[in-house]
Amino acid sequence: MEPIGLGIIGCGIAAHDLHWPALREMKDRFRITAVCNHTEPKAKAFSETVGGVPYVLDYKDLLSREDVDAVSIILPFELNCRVAEDALRAGKHVMAEKPLASNLDDAKKMLTFGETYAPLVMMVAENFRYRCRHRSKQAVHVDSMAVRRHLPGRFPCGRRCAYHCRAA
Repeated sequence: MEPIGLGIIGCGIAAHDLHWPALREMKDRFRITAVCNHTEPKAKAFSETVGGVPYVLDYKDLLSREDVDAVSIILPFELNCRVAEDALRAGKHVMAEKPLASNLDDAKKMLTFGETYAPLVMMVAENFRYRCRHRSKQAVHVDSMAVRRHLPGRFPCGRRCAYHCRAA
């Protein structure tokens, strides 16, 4: 199977320290074809880090590229809704970094994207999506109010931690 042509929108710390190390391990599945950042020094530096791929300063230029099948949106979360919808309208699959949105209206709108833009895929980056303990519903509701619940676990490095989730 041909690797997915991936465009990266947002070249900050999360792109460099979180996404790139993971993508580097999946070269057989993804090929970064272009990157975008609104500041040229970050765009250029990240482009060089990932192998000298083309960089642009406007995400719409990245969305117009034929070699981009999907985008990873790694921006401030208040931009997720607009950029994700623009990407889906351009025919690109989308993975947006969490949190999903900065307000409830945008979050609800984004939840409709899966049906509105099918068969394109719209998903939120979630570290523990495929771990068995996180597949069941973890949220607890009391009188329609969300309550916090601690999920004990370990980081991949083996350190103890407590994951928190908040019901919506």
